[in-house]
Amino acid sequence: MRQIAFFTTDWNYELVGETLHGVSRYLEDHPDVDVRVFDCFSIDEENLEDFDIYEIYRLADLDRYDGAVVQTHQIVFREVADRLERILAKKGIPAVTVGTPLGSMPLIKTDDYEAFRRITGHVIQAHGAKKIWFLKGLEAFDGDAQSEARQRRTGFQDVCGEMGVPEKDIRILEGNWKTESGREAGRLILEAAEKPDALICANDDMALGALAVLREGGLKVPEELIVTGFDGIFSASLCNPPLATVDRNFQEAGYAAMDAVVRMAEGETIPPVVFNPMLPRLTGTCGCAGNEGAEMIRIKNRFYRQSQFIRHFYLTQDKIANAIFSSETLQDVMEAVEVHADVFGGRDLRIYLDERYHRSLTGGTTPEEEAAMADGHYTGRFLLAADSRERVARREKYEEVGNGWSQRKAKEGLPAWERLIQYYPLRFGRTMAGVLMLRGLCTAAEMNLHESIVNELMLGLEMVRQHQDLNRLNAQLNDLYVTDQLTGLNNRFGVARYGQPLFDSLLEAGQPVEFFFLDVDDMKGINDRYGHDAGDEALEAAAEALRRVSSGDSYLMRYGGDEFITIGRYSEEDRGERMRREMESLCRERKLPFRVEISVGQFIRRPGSSMTLDECLREADLRMYEVKKKRKREREAGRTP
Repeated sequence: MRQIAFFTTDWNYELVGETLHGVSRYLEDHPDVDVRVFDCFSIDEENLEDFDIYEIYRLADLDRYDGAVVQTHQIVFREVADRLERILAKKGIPAVTVGTPLGSMPLIKTDDYEAFRRITGHVIQAHGAKKIWFLKGLEAFDGDAQSEARQRRTGFQDVCGEMGVPEKDIRILEGNWKTESGREAGRLILEAAEKPDALICANDDMALGALAVLREGGLKVPEELIVTGFDGIFSASLCNPPLATVDRNFQEAGYAAMDAVVRMAEGETIPPVVFNPMLPRLTGTCGCAGNEGAEMIRIKNRFYRQSQFIRHFYLTQDKIANAIFSSETLQDVMEAVEVHADVFGGRDLRIYLDERYHRSLTGGTTPEEEAAMADGHYTGRFLLAADSRERVARREKYEEVGNGWSQRKAKEGLPAWERLIQYYPLRFGRTMAGVLMLRGLCTAAEMNLHESIVNELMLGLEMVRQHQDLNRLNAQLNDLYVTDQLTGLNNRFGVARYGQPLFDSLLEAGQPVEFFFLDVDDMKGINDRYGHDAGDEALEAAAEALRRVSSGDSYLMRYGGDEFITIGRYSEEDRGERMRREMESLCRERKLPFRVEISVGQFIRRPGSSMTLDECLREADLRMYEVKKKRKREREAGRTP
């Protein structure tokens, strides 16, 4: 079984979809080949944050592949494609590029130069255009004389020169492949005092943008102005009249790319450039009549299939969105995806969560790890969190997937759709959360609908993560609210939360409850003679003495100032005396320059008593003051001559 890695980006999803249809056809004809597609959602060269989404490419362990296809013309950031080329060349992996040149790889492409010679020649010869504007593609990101954008412009200019169109009647407009570039070109034409006879656009998206503005401005196409595009996307067929274009036949390009790379893996030599056949559709907005009946049948069939899926998609999207956004846990979100996996229009789905992101959803990350999550990288360790076949979402512990999970070779005899697997990154901002795996051609992806589901999925996961963070912060705030920051004991606000429940449970068990009220003697004198830092040391020592003497289930509290309270099970041990001995021991251990003495009042609430917690505390407080007055009298008597 030969395995091929396929790298692309969904910024023009229709071209990717058509290419993958060609790949699928190849797999049907070759049962000994399987393909892993590493894809990204819409990428914008103006948004550098999008660069992180190419992290999905790093998941391909290229040592495990027999060959690679890079759909280079879809990869906006040239340095990403160049990095792929360097890695493939270093490892000696057979590879081809689709659309634009990449290193020394064989190039599978449309003959862009010849295509625009044909389009331009047709407009001049068949329709007599004399004044022609050309809306070019984004050459700044191509960087190669043989690139698509430059070849198209060069083909246009060469034919204009050969057919005698003066340079003064030619205008080159800057474009970036997007619809808005076409809209801007349309506005320039409407504002021009002398309008062109034809606008030749480097792709269909820009041509469709221009058409929309020209029609809004009242300019008739093709009667007053010819408009042409290039690519042959489905939207071009839906215009009235249809957009004159050339179908690049990306199905054949995908098939040819697979054929070339597999032959290279088998030791054959492939020509530097392989042209896939074009399908001219120079009718409609150029003024030519076409076979409208056959074209209408093609459009109706495709539109019917899409409309049927869209109806199902939106019904299912509502269900999955409601399930995701009502989720309280990670398991809820993953189960929603498993149950409604058919929203993608595929036959199999899995979600792999990055191990670090998974821990952030379950409260297992440190603050340092939380900060590091926005580094734009995967950790390389993944957990299988959702599987439409096996339903793993509700498992107590998710399965850790080993190295190479994204490139395990398919078993012999599987149908073509099971041998075509697509991987998409799951991310929120710069946080790489995981990977979505879809097996077989995904209908939602062909229509660019899958991204909305993934966005809902990520929002749901982030809601869970934020809820987790909020709970953790609230717990910390609650702890701070009831905790004395100096001693670490509870403060008065902790009585209702911890002291009262302990008191009630001991009463229900019919056990006596023991109260101690402790006061540090002469606290003012310690502060006055040794400073407040020394006073804090005395208080910390008193708190430690309480901890050493009290049982593990006792409630300890700094009541305020130099007073402390314990509530717990009754013990026949004289713990008041033991507290005083522990204080003496702590003063020696900590080498305090002063002696810390304490007065301790004890009260025991016996079963059958009706005294409340507050009444018991007041009684312990009164007994402590009795002890304190007695000790004071003894000290004064000791000083009397």
